[in-house]
Parts: sequence; C-alpha cells; structure tokens
Amino acid sequence: MEAVKMMLEFIERSKVKRLTLTLHYDPRVEEFVVNEMLAVFKQAEDEEEIKAEEEAKQRQKEEEKKKQEKDTSNVMVIETS
Repeated sequence: MEAVKMMLEFIERSKVKRLTLTLHYDPRVEEFVVNEMLAVFKQAEDEEEIKAEEEAKQRQKEEEKKKQEKDTSNVMVIETS
C-alpha cells in the first residue's frame, strides 16, 4: 500500500510544472540582441570617426595659426629693421 502511495505522489509531482532558470531558445530574441549590439558598435565607431575628424580639424587650425603667427612675427622683424 505504501508503494502505491509513493507512486501516486510521484505521478502528482511529475504533473506539476516547475519553473526553471534556463531560458528557452528564441531566435527572435537572439536576432534582436545581435542587431542591438551591432547598432551600439556602429554608433561607437561613428563617434570615434567624428572625434578623429574634429581632432584633425583642430590640429590643422592650430598649425595655420602657428604659421600665421610666424609670418606675422617675421613681418614685424622686417619692418623694424
């Protein structure tokens, strides 16, 4: 009799759905995550390019300013001589 009770208890337990920590695979979720990650990487890449362009422009302006200052100082020296 005890064996039958144990079998019935086992059957009852097997019918109960248990929550698991493992997620079920869903290709849509994977696709969404991959697309989001690619978008983030592309955005970071674009920001780096923009920053590099701005730095190049800044360097060019500084070089032009130094050249202009040098030319101006040379002119002043010539005028005073």
